[in-house]
This record gives sequence, structure tokens and C-alpha cells, in this order.
Amino acid sequence: MTLVYFLISILFLILIHEWGHFAAARYFGVGVEKFSIGFGMALIAYTDVKTGTRWQLGPIPLGGFVGLLGEKTEESVATSPRLVAGMPFMHAPLHAKIVILLAGVTVNLLFAVLAYGVLAYASANPALPLLAKPVAGSASFAADVQSGDLVISVNNSAVASWRDVQVRLLENGDFDQSKTNAVELSVRRANELITLKLLPQAKPSSISTNTSQEAILGLQLQTQGLIVQGFAELSSAKEAGMLAGDILVSINGVQIDQSNVLIDSLKNYQSSQNGVEMMIERQSKTMQLKVIPIADEQKNYKIGVQFALNPQLSEQGIAPIMAMKEGFSTAYLASILTVKALGKFLSTPLKNDQLAGPVTIAKTAKISADRGWQAALAFLAGLSVSVGVLNLLPVPVLDGGQVLYHLGRSALLRLGFIGGVKLSHPNAGSKAILFDKIWLAIGLAFVVLLTLAAFYTDFMRLMSAQ
Repeated sequence: MTLVYFLISILFLILIHEWGHFAAARYFGVGVEKFSIGFGMALIAYTDVKTGTRWQLGPIPLGGFVGLLGEKTEESVATSPRLVAGMPFMHAPLHAKIVILLAGVTVNLLFAVLAYGVLAYASANPALPLLAKPVAGSASFAADVQSGDLVISVNNSAVASWRDVQVRLLENGDFDQSKTNAVELSVRRANELITLKLLPQAKPSSISTNTSQEAILGLQLQTQGLIVQGFAELSSAKEAGMLAGDILVSINGVQIDQSNVLIDSLKNYQSSQNGVEMMIERQSKTMQLKVIPIADEQKNYKIGVQFALNPQLSEQGIAPIMAMKEGFSTAYLASILTVKALGKFLSTPLKNDQLAGPVTIAKTAKISADRGWQAALAFLAGLSVSVGVLNLLPVPVLDGGQVLYHLGRSALLRLGFIGGVKLSHPNAGSKAILFDKIWLAIGLAFVVLLTLAAFYTDFMRLMSAQ
């Protein structure tokens, strides 16, 4: 079933991306020779006699393409095996070419906005930006952030939810020791309004694996326990009687008002201890469970549970218009994080643990589907953002690279360096042909590197799980 979820996810995203190119091409009157989902010799094919477009499904579900009439050279129109309705792509005005090339990315990002908006509307009320006790040694700790502080604004921009805080911090930019610009928080403490200035510092070692802006500053959302979402294959908590949907309220008598309480308790657990006492809430009733943590190969104790925060929620639900605003903010947030992950990949291609290959994507797709439609939709939205952002890169074989190519070609035309033919046209000269080949080789090299790095990351994850 994992393979089925993978194929459904990938094929859906390919379909909407390529449909974007197709719809834009038809809008501007450009002929479409082929619409293919998957690569390789067609398994199923159908030709529309009215438009001449060939619709096909290929055996390799790792991408797709829309073959435009006259896309490679103008001479290809004359050698087309069938009549295709519409003008050649090379005859279209520059603005039409750009819109057609960017339409796939646009559809991917619009789908993410819509999906996140639906999730915001269907989910519980938004989390209030109530802060928990800050991480020791962090900028929040130094600024005297207190547990229970309610964030009113970030850098003079009003916020109403925790997501608003995350977006405002992303807009502030990355934090490092070379920066002196402070993040200004206005918080309500009791009945008093207080302004706090958080100076960016080095990332605290206790959260070194968390790259979010709020974590770097030591800001944590106050929670009213942790909600059990799922279990690992070997879960001592499940064996002790814990169920999905339970709310973990305290551990060894310590109230869980932030996720670090559980993490620190397990980190400090000793094998000589006779388990940990956990208080949980189940259908408004409280009960005690004794759970014995299990040590992994790195001697880290775990209870085999996947949790989500249980924050205090706003009393007001979210209106449809605000839900779409939330969808836009979430898609924006996901796009920024994707760009950062790509930047990290480019700097260290084989050391990027944020890169996901087909194995990881397939497993995540299955887990999301098992958790219900909301988790599955959130997974698709996040993957759609990744596909959209990746295709914007100025790499020759990607949409961003094609846009750059046609902008450059248009400039050369205006300056008179080339005639009214594409650079790969035989009459463009040997230098232009060489340039075209190098341009294509660079793009293919990048895609191959990205693919190999993704497979390598998957392989290392599998090895570490052994």
C-alpha cells in the first residue's frame, strides 16, 4: 500500500503541474502536441482529433511534460507527425511564453494555498500565541520572557495566533551572531503591556536540530499537554495502555506545559528507574500509566509515541476569508522553509537530512493517509510547495531555467546578436549550438545530483534505522 500512496501523491502533483502549462498554452492559442504523465513509451495513449493533442500515460511516474508545438525549433512544426491546432510556441509573444512556463508552478502553489486554507477552516480554532518558559541561554531567556506571556505584536506587526508569530519571525530573516537587529515582541503579562527585545544569538545546543526561527530564539508555544497521534512499531507507551487521542498531562508529577518537559525527562531517565509515571486525559477522565522507556542504539530512551502540541485555542472560529489568509501564510511559510532546505542542499549535497527521496516520500504519504484526510491533504500541500519552489530554480531543464533562457534570448534578439530563430536552430551558428548543449548539460547535471543526493539520503536513513 505504501507504493500505492506514493504513486497517487506523485501522479496527482504531476497532473496539476502539467495541467497548468496546458491550460495556459491553450489560453494563448499555442498548440499542444503531447500531454504526458510519466516518462517512457506510452502505456495508454489517446489522440484528440480536434486539437491533435496526444494524451498519454508513461511507465516511469517520476515526472511528466507538456510538448508544445514548435517548442524546440520552428522547423519542428513542419515535421510534426499530425496536425496540431494552435500556433507554434516560438511565435508566441514573450509575456505569453513566460506565463505558460510559470503556469505549472503557479498551480502547485495555488493548490497549496487552497489546501492549507481548507485545513485551517476545518481544523480547530487557531492557537493563541501564549509563550512557555524559554529555553535557558537563549535570546528569549535573556530578554526575560515569562511563561504565560501573550504575544500581541512582532516587530510592530499585530499577531493573533502562533502561526502569525512564525510568519513574522520568518520575515525578519535568518539569525546569526553577525546580526545586531533585535526582534521586538510586545507581550501582555497579567494586565500589563511589555515590550521585549530579543537579540539574535548562536543557536542553543539543546535545540540544534530545530531550524525554525522561533526555536533559535528560544521561544516555545505553551501547551496544555501533548496529544498522542500515533505509535512506533516498538512502543512501550502503547503496551502500557496508551491510546491515540490521549492527552499526556504530566510525567513524574511535572506538568507538561512545553514539549521539552517530556524530552528532558526521557533524556535524564536512568535504567535503574522503575519506569515513569504518566498522567493522561481520555474523554475528560484522568488516569495514571507507568511506562518503561526503551533505549535505542544511541542509548537514548524513548516511549515510541508521536505527539502533537495541545495549545490553548482562540474562542473564535476562523471565517472562510481568514482561512484563506491562513492558507496563504502557511504556503508562504512552507515556501521559505523549502528555499532554506534547498540552500542547505546546495552547500552540503550529501549532508542534508532535510532532503527526501522516493522512499521517504512514500512512507510519509502512507503515514499521512493512515492518519486521515487532513494529514494526507497537508502532506500533498507541502509536497506541492516543494515541487513549485524546485521548478522555479534557474536551472535549464526546470521552468525557472526556461524562463531565464527566453528572457535572455529576447534580449539578444533586441540587441541584434541573433536573428529570429532559437539558439538551437541550425542557422544560429556553431557557438549558439554549443551554448545550447552546455546549457542543457548544466540542467541535467543538477537534476542528476539532486536525484542521487535524495537516494543517498534515503539509503542513510534506512541504514540508521537498522
